[in-house]
Amino acid sequence: MPLEKSITDTALSVTQVTKTFMKEIWSRLDAAAEKPRPSDYLSEKGIKAIQGVQEHKGLDS
Repeated sequence: MPLEKSITDTALSVTQVTKTFMKEIWSRLDAAAEKPRPSDYLSEKGIKAIQGVQEHKGLDS
């Protein structure tokens, strides 16, 4: 009997941990989906500045 109870308790624990994990993942995905993309409020030049990308004008400078 103790072995059956141990297996049942373990299965319930795994189920609870999985449920908590899935809620956390879903919450993060939901937040990411609602977050506006940088292109929604930044110009292309602003995005490149944040990324550290510099525009090259040419060799005649």
